[in-house]
Amino acid sequence: MAGMQSYVVRYNHSRYVCLLLPNRRNRHVRLRIVPGQPSPADHAAACCCTETHSEYGQLHLFWVPAAVPFIVQVTYPPTLARREVCRLVDEHAAWIARQCQRLIKETSSFARQRLPGKNKLLYRGKVCRLVVVKDTRRETAAWQDGCMVLRLHSDEREYVNRYIHRWFTREALRVIGRRIQEIGAPWAGKPFRIRINNPKTRWGSCSARGTLSFSWKLLMAPDYVCDYILVHELAHLQEMNHSARFWKLVSDHGANVKRAKLWLKTNGRKLDMQPWCR
Repeated sequence: MAGMQSYVVRYNHSRYVCLLLPNRRNRHVRLRIVPGQPSPADHAAACCCTETHSEYGQLHLFWVPAAVPFIVQVTYPPTLARREVCRLVDEHAAWIARQCQRLIKETSSFARQRLPGKNKLLYRGKVCRLVVVKDTRRETAAWQDGCMVLRLHSDEREYVNRYIHRWFTREALRVIGRRIQEIGAPWAGKPFRIRINNPKTRWGSCSARGTLSFSWKLLMAPDYVCDYILVHELAHLQEMNHSARFWKLVSDHGANVKRAKLWLKTNGRKLDMQPWCR
């Protein structure tokens, strides 16, 4: 990426790798935590606050669900000197380190299930048993007695994870597409199309051309959380902002905003810790 530079923040003998990315659309400095490939010591931390800086306006710090290791992605206005960006990041090194330790503890406490064999699968907010059966015939995925039974050509862990990832993507397109038809009547006059992808930082988005993009990971969340994200993006077809009018539009169409946001804040990062989410 043109203009990209790296910077290392040091705190208490630990290092945090930063990528400095000038962006003309940015009015403020923004930090995002994204998956990376640094050395084991190069862990970055989670950021989730907005501070007002006396000289540079607002400094936005975001936590982005991801599995360690991390790198800190820093975007900033090109008019801001690199040394000033680094100074702002250094000022938050202690806070970054504290959040990192908390995130590492949460990661270690969230027990990952082992594949192949019997496992657990999070589907629409419910924990279901996952059974993998090696079968040389056609590969299938089917629900049997509340369990997801996969019949695959290989029971190797990586192979199973890739299949689950593909299955979730296909299933998300079916479930989300059907649900939008059910709740999207108020926006029926607005042309739009649906796309399922795997974004690192968003649950959903709406483009100016009317493309609604959603993360396939929504299929692991409860239905009321998924509905909130769908209504949120549908509302952007009328209001491409987050004004009071926008939030009223979301609330008027039955989205349980507070409850859904609380679930995402509490559980969202755990979804990325599933082995098939990488």
